[in-house]
Amino acid sequence: MRLLGSQDSKKADELQRAKLVEFFATLDLKSEIQPTTKKDGLPESLSNWFGSEENFWNHARCLQSLGNGVLRDSELVAKVRSLLEKDPLYFLILMHLHRQIRFTNLELVNVLFDSNRLDDANYYNDLMTRDKLFAGVVCRISKSKGLSRYLGAIPSFDQSKLQPTSEAGDSDTIRLAVFKKAVTSYLGSEERCWSLWESRIKCDPLVRKNIAKFVVENEDLKELVQEKAVVSALTRSLRIVNVELVKRERGEYGSKRVREILKGAGFRQLRLKRRTDISEVEKSLPSQSGYAYLREVPWKEQGKVFDFLLVHGGRIGFVVETNYFTTSMSKIREVVKHFRELKVACRRKYRLIYITDGMGWFNLMKTVKEMVEFEQKESSAEPSRIPYLMNLELFRREISEIKCEM
Repeated sequence: MRLLGSQDSKKADELQRAKLVEFFATLDLKSEIQPTTKKDGLPESLSNWFGSEENFWNHARCLQSLGNGVLRDSELVAKVRSLLEKDPLYFLILMHLHRQIRFTNLELVNVLFDSNRLDDANYYNDLMTRDKLFAGVVCRISKSKGLSRYLGAIPSFDQSKLQPTSEAGDSDTIRLAVFKKAVTSYLGSEERCWSLWESRIKCDPLVRKNIAKFVVENEDLKELVQEKAVVSALTRSLRIVNVELVKRERGEYGSKRVREILKGAGFRQLRLKRRTDISEVEKSLPSQSGYAYLREVPWKEQGKVFDFLLVHGGRIGFVVETNYFTTSMSKIREVVKHFRELKVACRRKYRLIYITDGMGWFNLMKTVKEMVEFEQKESSAEPSRIPYLMNLELFRREISEIKCEM
């Protein structure tokens, strides 16, 4: 009996080693290829907002021309404020001059709002009367069923009157929470938030002053203006932005490759009219759905949103999670812990496949080994021919077997 146990252990070690070798030998490094950093022309969004590339550079040259003679900080602040009042698009010039992609969330809050009054409901009431877009955001958020589920009854807001309609009292705290939720709508990419930023710049002199003071007192705008270097610095900054945009696209690399593999295997994408909880999905699936997948389906019981659901014949076959790591950051271990816990939570409910890839795993071989060991233990509790842990290439190789299992 002791010899038999030793043989079983040896066989398990060999299987584990083979799995590790296969995993690391098939890691995908394609998204690590450095793209061409120089990209001709402006990003499409900037071209659309400025009307033409020439207009964009005209704005840049106008900013650069502020440096005729010696300037005190206060003089430059006043001139930048004047430019912003003339055309809010100068904010995008300043943003791309000093930042890769955009200002940080903290910086946006401080320049687009009065940071000394962020806890004052009267301040937001005043904003609603002066900024119709802000009022619209508040009204939309106040009608959110998701928010009311957590906060309770939300005071109503009448956008036509541009002021809150509820009486003051206990609802003031909830109203303040709604206002602050509205502020977070301004903390995103320029593609999504520019119309909101533009409205704040147009409607509020304080915003124009905040922006001007920030870029003069905290950035090197004064030196760039005096050295007539705005255009050259902006050219360099835009080139960096293009690299950063590529990095952002890399964050979607894993999901994109999974979609390509599924499409190549004959899966088609299904779209639900609303974000239905996974417990309700099977009730709404057509019985003749064939091989298909859904994206980003919530599992409210676990506070989780699955990246993919694989379905066939009106039934859920597998739930799939995917990510891609270019560096061996410390958070990977927390991510791994999460997916191990998720696997246990899915047991006897949903069959989970965890697809992870990227060169970041080469410095975390011990972590991968622990995942393989975990997978072996789970297989005794819930046997399956389909591995729990895969990278993109292994998923591609297993897709036919996955279809058979479904």
